[in-house]
Amino acid sequence: RNSYKMMKLVDNLIDTTKIEEKYYNLNKKAIDVVSLIENTILSMDKYAKQKSIELIFDTNEEEAIVLLDPEAIDRIIVNLVSNAIKFSPKDSTVMINLYIDENDVTANHSAYIGKFRDDEIFYLQRLGLSYIDATKLLLKGFLSNGMPKYMDKHINKLTKKYWR
Repeated sequence: RNSYKMMKLVDNLIDTTKIEEKYYNLNKKAIDVVSLIENTILSMDKYAKQKSIELIFDTNEEEAIVLLDPEAIDRIIVNLVSNAIKFSPKDSTVMINLYIDENDVTANHSAYIGKFRDDEIFYLQRLGLSYIDATKLLLKGFLSNGMPKYMDKHINKLTKKYWR
């Protein structure tokens, strides 16, 4: 295991040098970026569960064929998610979001320290949100950025309690 980590470190250093010298070549292929990222995250789920961390992947599209270097994207996602897992406390949630539109693909992640109580999620589900959407809403801090007119005072109460 340590030799594998050392090999990856050396590979990263070599690639960094190649990038700095403008010698790094991307091996671009037409790949479904959603499946690629989802499979990479799924492969890390066991590592996350060792720390009682829940990984949630969300995207607005089920498939998007993009010209990219799958190894480079895989390495970036593994690096970002493993750092999020490493620096998140036990019993937290890491959410990875992928947004795709006509001209762009955007990925980001957020972390929540601790788990939401069942009644918090249940309340949002009663408003018609799925579990994923309720968690996403709380994770992204949407509630703290101003309330749409249809939201009621109970949502405001949740917002004040959890997003100070």
